[in-house]
Amino acid sequence: MTMKKHVPKTGLAARMREAMRAFKRPFTTRALYDALGAESAAEKQRIYNALYNFQARGEITRTASGRIRYNHGWRPVLRGNLNKKVFKAMWVSPQGWSVSDIARLIATEDASYVYRIVRKLREKGLIEQCGTRSMSPYPGQEYLYRITDRDKFRKEVMKNGAL
Repeated sequence: MTMKKHVPKTGLAARMREAMRAFKRPFTTRALYDALGAESAAEKQRIYNALYNFQARGEITRTASGRIRYNHGWRPVLRGNLNKKVFKAMWVSPQGWSVSDIARLIATEDASYVYRIVRKLREKGLIEQCGTRSMSPYPGQEYLYRITDRDKFRKEVMKNGAL
């Protein structure tokens, strides 16, 4: 098991977001460096690397000329409400539900998020694997789960909403 190294937050993303919002037109990385007051090569490299995260989230796009355009309509994905939907879908499902069943019930294509929640709930002993099912028309099997103690699940997960 590998341990993740804790990297303290420096507020770079917030400063970058504020600077990019101030640009009304597409801008260059050099203009962003100047707006943030980056002088050393290390600072510029951190900013440049962070731009990949902004682009992956859809917060910025690159134009054909290589300039950067900030997406002013971008909003972060709020997962808190999704947690509640996942927990409720587990609660109302009969015994023997799969991750794909829960993902279908909450109308999300991000089953990996449901897998993470299932893993955490299994570690806490709130749900358990109770069988497998064929994934027709696909080869393979998927695991089926059930809530171990419905009262405990309701108190710890449904009411608190936290893992």
